[in-house]
Amino acid sequence: MPALDHHMLDLIYRVTHLVGMAVLTGGAVLIAAAALGEPAGDSVVESTGDPDLHAGPAPTAGHPAHLCQSAARYEHLFWAVLMIQILTGIGSLGLFGGSVPAPESPWGGHFALKLSLVLVLAVLSVLRASVIAGLLGATGSQLPARARNLIFGAYGGTAIVLVSIVVFAVRLTRG
Repeated sequence: MPALDHHMLDLIYRVTHLVGMAVLTGGAVLIAAAALGEPAGDSVVESTGDPDLHAGPAPTAGHPAHLCQSAARYEHLFWAVLMIQILTGIGSLGLFGGSVPAPESPWGGHFALKLSLVLVLAVLSVLRASVIAGLLGATGSQLPARARNLIFGAYGGTAIVLVSIVVFAVRLTRG
């Protein structure tokens, strides 16, 4: 089996990194939008009565459990993709070798800021995941407006941090 060309490996890392960032950002925006559009008050959910389909009433769009379950699914995806982002980022840095500019240079300064934002994202995401875990246990037939606002703020904030990281990444590609 022939070895991968340095340029091909770089392309694989970059495309994987780009797709991962799209998944992270898009998911955060979708959950924030769902929280913003979530109706207030009780949502009645009819069960089909078929025990083979589910153990109880199925959450549907507009049901508070649907929003929390969607957020929980995103959390699982988020952490898996974040790990891939970190690995592909490290792989891309490895391809640079010793030619990464010092933090005192303009490029190095932007890179240091980008890495700082990634650290902020990780710390805030631990808090966000804890909030979602708490809401999953407390969700009844009604999701209070305060909880919806909290979900909107958590995922909206995540999206803002992710877009900020993208802005720095674009600046880095421009030199």
